Amino acid sequence: MNISQIKPVLMSTRPNFLVLSISVLLLASALSLHSINLGISNNIAFNWFDFGLLLIVFLSAHAAVNLRNEIDDSRSGLDMITTKTPFSGGTGGLLDSVAAINLAEKVFWILTLLVVLSGIYFIFSFSLLLIPLGLVGLVLIYFYTTHITAFPWLCWFAAGLGFGPIMLFGAFTVLIGSFVLSLPAMIASLIVFIWVNNLLLLNQIPDIHADRQIGRFNLWMRYGIGVKWLFYVSQIVSVGLIYVFAQSLQIPLINWALLWGIAMLWMVVYFEKWLKTLPRQAIADIQKGGLVLSQENLTNLRPILAMNVIINLLLPLSLALLLSF
Repeated sequence: MNISQIKPVLMSTRPNFLVLSISVLLLASALSLHSINLGISNNIAFNWFDFGLLLIVFLSAHAAVNLRNEIDDSRSGLDMITTKTPFSGGTGGLLDSVAAINLAEKVFWILTLLVVLSGIYFIFSFSLLLIPLGLVGLVLIYFYTTHITAFPWLCWFAAGLGFGPIMLFGAFTVLIGSFVLSLPAMIASLIVFIWVNNLLLLNQIPDIHADRQIGRFNLWMRYGIGVKWLFYVSQIVSVGLIYVFAQSLQIPLINWALLWGIAMLWMVVYFEKWLKTLPRQAIADIQKGGLVLSQENLTNLRPILAMNVIINLLLPLSLALLLSF
């Protein structure tokens, strides 16, 4: 093992995107602290040990699924044919070294084992009802790239399911000390669910042609340009959920998060404008899996992809901060 192997493995964990796990955990923590302060929690104080262990589990699970994706994409040849952007196409860090792939495989299993052992601790310490969440999470980590990406709807909601109902609600359960169907926690999980799904949905666009060549089959390939309405409607729903979230907690300050609706509206307008710049044949090629974007098209798409990432990372964090005041 040397530095030339370690660096690409670290790159393959996609460190910049691991911030999403921290943001989601902070929202779960703010919700649990609110419940503790209201006296509707089994815990009488915030447990920093459990928070620290959850942080390790969140980062390990997120890094593991990123590594699994990079390993499988390197072996399938996908990373050799994708157009690399800061938001899509993979890192390509494992392409040039079999030794790096082998090291990445070992790190993946170490991280997965850490997640499993921590999950067992949480299950027996808090609730057996965490078992289904943990099992589904493990399935998503290992099978996302090789199996789930071949089924359009499953591919669409898998990542959102992982970060929302599984990670956020699971962390909330641990931090309040019991399994409770809390309305605010469920709404927050749905908000995260929607936006993580949107993150992957748009990031699939530059890779449509490459993904199709190795057997992936997403919503763009299944329904074509009409998928944009799923993207548009989900944003409207998420704004409504932010309002309901504030009402469920009876904290008017959280309504300031509705200002994210401005950024969401910008995304809709800009994305619709971007679609109109594509040649008619390119629109038809989306459903056929033959879409290849020109450098100009890709450059014009990047601000939308960037805003998508910003909302994903900062929306949960802003809700957590507003809830904490």
